[in-house]
Order: sequence, then C-alpha cells, then structure tokens
Amino acid sequence: MFDQCIESDAVGVVSDAAMSCGALFATERWHEFLICTTADDILDHRSFHVEDAVGETSFVPLYLLSESVYWRACEGEAKLAEGVLRYPVAVLSSLYSFSNPLNRCNSADSILRVLDQALAVAEDWSAQALLVTNLEPGPALSVLRDRQPPDSEVRLDATCRASLPESLEDYIGTLSKSGRSDMRRRHRRASEAGVKFVQRWGADAIDHLPRFLELTEQVASNHENPPLYDLATLAAATAVPGMVLLTAEADGRILAGSITFIHKDSCLVWSAGVHYPALNTHHPYVFLFAETVELAISLGCRWIDYGRSTYEFKRRHGLYFTDLHTFAYNTAKTDDSLNSRMRQMNERLSAFMGF
Repeated sequence: MFDQCIESDAVGVVSDAAMSCGALFATERWHEFLICTTADDILDHRSFHVEDAVGETSFVPLYLLSESVYWRACEGEAKLAEGVLRYPVAVLSSLYSFSNPLNRCNSADSILRVLDQALAVAEDWSAQALLVTNLEPGPALSVLRDRQPPDSEVRLDATCRASLPESLEDYIGTLSKSGRSDMRRRHRRASEAGVKFVQRWGADAIDHLPRFLELTEQVASNHENPPLYDLATLAAATAVPGMVLLTAEADGRILAGSITFIHKDSCLVWSAGVHYPALNTHHPYVFLFAETVELAISLGCRWIDYGRSTYEFKRRHGLYFTDLHTFAYNTAKTDDSLNSRMRQMNERLSAFMGF
C-alpha cells in the first residue's frame, strides 16, 4: 500500500493515498461547509486554485481566525500553559481537514505561487502569522521546506489510513494474530449484546446529532480537551455530499458513532464519539470500526482514512500513520517569541504522540 504513486515529471510524486484521501478537502463544497461552521471563529476567507497531479483543479482556502478550538486542543496536549498563537492568524487550508489541498500538487511553481498569494493576503489582514496546515510527506512539503522554508514548524498530528482489500475478512487478515482475534471476538460479543449498525445519510442524521455531539464531548473530556465540535458545525456537515452518520446502537441508544464522508474512492471518518461505560459491555467502537470498513468496501472505496488521535487503537486495527506538519511563516505582525513557542510545542507534541 505504501508504494502506489502517480508518476510526475515535476518535483516528485504524489502518493495515491494523498490524492484519494485528500480529494474531499480540495473541493469548494468542503470550503462552503467550513465557513458555515462555528467551531473556529472565521473573520475572513479567500481562495486559490491549483492544478493537481492528475490535471484536476484543487480548491485551496485561506481563513483568518480569531480563535481555533482545534489548535487550543493541541496546545493542551502539549501541556503549554501559555498559548502559542497570537490572533488573528491566517490559516492556509483548515485544521478541521485531514489534508491540505497542496498535497495533491506536484508543480513547484504552483505551490510557491499559492504560498506567495497567501502571504500577501495575510499581510493585508494584519495577521500575526500564516500557518500552512496538514502538509504530509510529498512534493508540497519538500518544495516549501527547500525553496521557501518556514520560520518554524510543528508536527501537529498524524492521520491514520489503510488501503482496502476486497472484503472485511481480507482486511482482518492483515492484522496481527492478536488483533485478528480481538476484532472478531469484540464484533461477535457486540452482536450478541444486540448492537446494530445504523446508517443515516445527509439530512436524515440531523435529529440524532445532539446525542452524537454528547459522545464527541465525552471523548474530548476523556482526553482533557475542549469540545472540538458544536451542533451548528455538525448540522452544516449534513449538506456535504456523501456525509453519513454511522452508529452502533443497542436498546434505542447510540453507543458509538462517527460522521463519515464517502468521496469518490475514499471513506473519511471525520469525527467520532463513544459512550465509555459501554466499551467493555457492548464493544461498540470496535464493532463500528469493522462495520465501517465493510461498508466502505461495499461502496467501492479503495482507502479508509480514520483521522487523527487515538493512535494505539488505530495501530492495532491496521491503520498506518501519515505525519501532518504545520509550517508557520512570520508576518510584519509576528511577535519575537513565536518561533521558540512553536519549537517547544513541536517537542512536546512529538513526545505526546510517541512515534
């Protein structure tokens, strides 16, 4: 799965995973969703366009933020008493995406042109800095690092992916011996406990979002993070084509769930939540994972991207990590100590993630 690439005569290759798993986040429809949300406080926005490695147009959004809940959660994981950022901050792409649209591009000129345009707008906005988020290994990361090095950078997170075989049983077969037996055992026990897999597509999910939001808040609280989502954000997500609320339910209760997007040949698990007291009685999270993989395969998906955090669970269940780097470029408004704060955040997050 690691060597599937799209050949390029430009600055390198864009991985098949980056092309597929990043496709949704390079659409104008995703941007329209994000500017409807209230999870981040967006003061202004712009957009740029870039031709990707297969000749399609990727939509690259730029946001001016007065606050970012997601970034604040990362600062919390780094155990930083003092906030790293000073607002407002310009962000090229979004922390709520798993991939920057620039990851799909292999033209050095195009990548650098977008960066120059974003820097000019950030200066016009009097932004305290420009962040280029969710850069994964590939041409964009290399071009920026070599040709326009950031003033500082942080490996903010990793997204967790796998290529999909022809059946769930084939997928389970890729796991370690203990992983195979654990998934089969927990899936069987969940079924014996009456857990059912439910799909609610688009607007059909709206009435069930308040309960799902409670589950995401339980996860945030368990990790000592602020809630990353709110009801307005989740409701706005239902208008994105391919959105589905997937749940594991028993006795009329949602025990685990995810907001997932099916886009072209990829299944993107964007937000997830679980009722912790049910983990060892009904095994809803492993059950939901297995059912999601089976659904993705049945819909013709070649990739599953299960998003960020809960690293050990995802490692055990066959997903591999793709590092996501955030580059910071100083502006005329940047304070003198931002670079040192970013270095400290990078060191602490690397220790927190442990890989």
